[in-house]
Parts: sequence; C-alpha cells; structure tokens
Amino acid sequence: MPESNGIPTTSQNNTTTDSLNNTTTNTTTLDDSTESAISGGVYDGAKSADIRELQKMLKEMGYFKFDIDGLYNKRLVDAILEFQLAKQIVTSADDIGAGFYGPVTQSTLEESYKAYLERKAKIDALKTQLETIKAARVTMAEEKRKSFETSIQKIPALKLNQVHPEIRTLQKLLKEYGYLNHKDTAIF
Repeated sequence: MPESNGIPTTSQNNTTTDSLNNTTTNTTTLDDSTESAISGGVYDGAKSADIRELQKMLKEMGYFKFDIDGLYNKRLVDAILEFQLAKQIVTSADDIGAGFYGPVTQSTLEESYKAYLERKAKIDALKTQLETIKAARVTMAEEKRKSFETSIQKIPALKLNQVHPEIRTLQKLLKEYGYLNHKDTAIF
C-alpha cells in the first residue's frame, strides 16, 4: 500500500461556537493525519523534536541503530524504510513512499509502538515477579539453613550406635537435602 511523501498539504480551519456557554473554539485539522506523539510531519527541515521522537520510537523497536540526534538524514530514511519493509507497507526501496514518514507509516508505527510498549510493560512486570520469587527462594533457603544449624546445635556429642531424638531430625534434614537415602532411625 504505497503512500504519499508524508507532508500534510491541506489543512482545514474549523470554528465552533457554543451559544450556551458563550465560547468559541478554533481548531485546525490536517487531512489524512491522526493524533500522534509527533505533532507535525517528518521531512527534511522538520522540527528537531518531532524527528527525535520518531528516532526514539524506531530505536526502541530496533530499527534506528544510531544515537538520537534530531536530524533528518539517510540514517533516518533507511530506518523508516526498514520499518516499512518489515510491516509490508512497501515491498522495495523503489516503491512510491519508500523511506517517507507518511500517514500509513505513521499510523502503523504508532500501533506497533503501542503494542511494543504493552509487551515491554508485561515483560517488566514478569521480571519484577521473577525477582520477587528469587528473593523469596533465597529467604526460604536461608531459613532452612538456620533451621538446620539450630537442629545440629541441639545434638549432643554422641557415641556410635547411640539413639537420640535429634539424630532423627538430622537424618530427616539430610534426607530432605538428598544426602541420606535410607530410613531415618534416630541411631547415630
């Protein structure tokens, strides 16, 4: 689906008067444009802030591989083209609109960026959960270690074949950790 060069050429001024509230609202709408984080068109000579925002979005999604500098240059055009090819907006660099940030590219990029941010938020939430689980495991392991140490300290000095209830506790702990594979007998 080829697109135009991306520079809005027609605008329409609309004036709305609300007689109940005695207010007048002036709005300017651009044909073929959508609400965007990028306020104007992106073309050679465009506002640096708009180009920076576009570069940031493309960079976060892996299409722009350079420092964000706010310059409209071949690097940006190539990144836009790479995005267009990936999203099948154009089929080659020779297509009309290839490398230009027109309305189709803009809306597709905004949808893709929104989806990217949603996925990123989910991944961040999962990473946080994973860290919480890891911390809980470390805490449990520490508690088990302390319990093990406490049990061992309760065991008096024993002689071979002596029976003691704390020996059974020690045997159970050794079994739990995989160091003992026979029945716990309470016999040393």
